[in-house]
Amino acid sequence: MNELTVSSLRFSYGKEEVLKDLSFYVKKGCFYSILGPNGSGKTTVLRHIQKLLLPQSGKVMLGPEEIRQMKVRDLARKIATVPQETHVSVDFPVLDFVLSGRAPYLKRFENESSLDYKKAEEAMIATNTWQYSHKSVQELSGGELQRVVVARAMVQEPELLLLDEPVSHLDLRHQVLILDQVNSYCRSHNSTVISVLHDINLAIAYSDELILMKKGEIFVKGVPEDIITEENLREVYETECLIIENPLNGKPYVIPKISRRREEE
Repeated sequence: MNELTVSSLRFSYGKEEVLKDLSFYVKKGCFYSILGPNGSGKTTVLRHIQKLLLPQSGKVMLGPEEIRQMKVRDLARKIATVPQETHVSVDFPVLDFVLSGRAPYLKRFENESSLDYKKAEEAMIATNTWQYSHKSVQELSGGELQRVVVARAMVQEPELLLLDEPVSHLDLRHQVLILDQVNSYCRSHNSTVISVLHDINLAIAYSDELILMKKGEIFVKGVPEDIITEENLREVYETECLIIENPLNGKPYVIPKISRRREEE
C-alpha cells in the first residue's frame, strides 16, 4: 500500500462545518489512532476514507488514486472496516458471515473456492472464533460477534483497516483481545490501521502515532511520547490530567484529575 493522504478536506452538515481544511498522511504498516472530544470530526474523517461521505472540497488519496473516483469493488479490496456495532438481522452461520469478506474477489454468481475457505479458517483461528463457525451469528455475545467481525475484515486482506470505536461497548478482556488481534494482523501483513478510540490509554498503548483533533481540525499529530502532554490534553479536552510513564511499555499514561468537594456540615 502507498500512503493515504488527506488534503485540505472540508465538510459540513448543513451550516455546521465539521471538517475545516483537514490535511494529514499515514504511512504503510503503522497503527494510528484519532483522538478528540465528541463532535471533533473523528468518525467523519473515517467516513470520507470509506467513501461514505464526499468532501465539499479537498481530496482523499490512496497512493496515486483519489478515493472518490475508485469503484466500490476496488475500494473493498483495499479497505476494510470494523464498526462500533454490527447488527445482523439474518440468521446464518458464522463461517458464512466471515466468508462474506471474500466478496470483493469473487465474480458475479461465483462461489467461494477452497482457498477462500482456507483464508476464512485462518482468520477465525487467529481471532479465536473457529469454534463458533457453525453457530448462528445471532447466538453470539457482543464480544464474540466483534471478534468475528474482525475475522471478516482480515479475510478481505485489506491494505488499510479502519476501526470506528470497535471496543467501546466491550469489557476490558475483549477490548484487549480485539486490539491485540488487529495489532498482530497489522504487523504480520504490513497493513495500516486507523482507529477512532475514546480510551486514550488504549490508543497510546497500541498506536505508533496519534492524531489529536479539536473542532474539525488537527490540533497535533505525532508519536505519543511527543504529543501526549498535560498542556495538549488541557487544550483539546478542556480537562486537567496527570501524565506518568506506563511501567509496562514506557509510553505516557493519562490520569484525569478528579475534583473532590466535601460539603461542610
